[in-house]
Amino acid sequence: MAILFSSPGLAPMAGLLALLMWRLAAAYSPVAAECARMVSVLNGPVVAHLLECLEGREYLRTFGQQGKAVSHALWVLEASARAQILNMGLQRWFALQLELIGGAMLLCVSVMIVLQTDAHLGMSGLSLTYALTLTALATALV
Repeated sequence: MAILFSSPGLAPMAGLLALLMWRLAAAYSPVAAECARMVSVLNGPVVAHLLECLEGREYLRTFGQQGKAVSHALWVLEASARAQILNMGLQRWFALQLELIGGAMLLCVSVMIVLQTDAHLGMSGLSLTYALTLTALATALV
């Protein structure tokens, strides 16, 4: 609100950036939920296999199945790691997109403040501060 009060000419650009941020969040939320579900689903077999190997270690040694158990454990760990890497990559991508939108908003605010000849300095500083914290707020809201 302080941004629009100090620079009323920013209303169309602020609306456009808010719409862009809303669309980005709407596209990100279902994908992030599915990715988090995949991570939790693939973590279950890792724990289950570990517990089975610990409980049945005598049988594994007796029947010579240590190699098979180790290869299965590595396969399950690799699948879980892939899901976690995908989840972290998705989070980094979304954070970068929000940073770019926040940077565009900060650029628009600063250009409008510089171009205004009758800008109030206190309100201009407040609007710049709000533009800087816009990215953190958007991340927390999503």
